[in-house]
Amino acid sequence: MLPLLSLMDPKLHPKLTQEACPRGGADAKRRSTLLYFRGAHGTTVASQEVRARLWEVRSLPGVDIKFSRGGPTQLAPSVRDRMKSLGWSGKDVRMPYNTAATAYGMLHADFCALPRGEGTNPGRRLVDAVAAGCIPLIVGDTLRPPLSALLHYSDFSVRVSEAEFLRYPKGAVQEALGAAAPRLTTLRRNLIKARDELLLGYGDAPIAGNFTPAKGADLVLLKAGQVFCPRSPATFRTCLEGMV
Repeated sequence: MLPLLSLMDPKLHPKLTQEACPRGGADAKRRSTLLYFRGAHGTTVASQEVRARLWEVRSLPGVDIKFSRGGPTQLAPSVRDRMKSLGWSGKDVRMPYNTAATAYGMLHADFCALPRGEGTNPGRRLVDAVAAGCIPLIVGDTLRPPLSALLHYSDFSVRVSEAEFLRYPKGAVQEALGAAAPRLTTLRRNLIKARDELLLGYGDAPIAGNFTPAKGADLVLLKAGQVFCPRSPATFRTCLEGMV
């Protein structure tokens, strides 16, 4: 799964690396936004219950959370009632989804919120956040990010319990981000390393004649090649030729 096109610009990688690892061993600088989210409401009641609570978090300092069009036309009654009790007028305040604005927002945020959807995979939003050097704030216990068996997500992401988030949205987020603040430099540096491995075309380049934008290879194929053919993990073809 590829990120937004603007986040695949080869010039972006050295900028993110310099940001995470400034000269002189200094700590990584904070970005202008603490927490960022752009996305639609979910189509199931469970996903709407989680995502709607992000609306409550928007009042925290440094938080930029807005919902975009493209989701359901009507929210579940329980979700509407809760939001109205917190001051929502019932007016549709969703905004059109804009890829350029979304990429810009992620590039200027320390953390990017990843709430659950209909499935157990954070999907495209995770890939975009990692590509932008924005530390994923995973909301939910059942979310299973891609390549979980290969990447140590705890090294470069923060997770919030869904049960705690449903009960105390603002408190759960404040506690998670507060605990992560002292580790921001380490999290961001680990994120840069994970970025090279998670994104297609941004890892090592073991295949001769690879003409992907970053001259890299899919980590899945690389790891699988290392398992099936430890001597030459570059390609399955090389491995099979050696067995003939």
